Amino acid sequence: MVRGAIARQYQTTFKRKRVHVASLEEGFRVHFHRRSDPRPVEIDAANFEFGLGATGSSRLELNGWVKELGDDLPRDDDFRLLPPAFGVAAAEVKGPLAAATALRGTTRGSDASRDGESVILDNAQQFNFYSAWRGALARLGTKSGR
Repeated sequence: MVRGAIARQYQTTFKRKRVHVASLEEGFRVHFHRRSDPRPVEIDAANFEFGLGATGSSRLELNGWVKELGDDLPRDDDFRLLPPAFGVAAAEVKGPLAAATALRGTTRGSDASRDGESVILDNAQQFNFYSAWRGALARLGTKSGR
């Protein structure tokens, strides 16, 4: 199991029409790696719909579930030690949460720069690479794969 925070920031530009006074919310991802499949099961706190059962913060709720489900699994939390390598954030997920995201008023990806809006950067690709690397080591059974 690999866990890590997803840092987000606006791309800096020399020609800024608006001043961003609010910072972007940090994301959180968990990958469960299986020996039989190189693709991990991904849990993204920002794109997870709880329904009526949520008791508070989505991240706290997911941490509780992960603790119950993966208490005996080897954990890798070392992604937090890496400095973020930012890239253009992926497009927003379409679905029930898309309406709430649309109220935020920001656009992600290369379409944003053409529309004159700020481009949002994150380190999700860095997390995916790190997680895949750790999962591959674990499947090979090496000592550094934990």
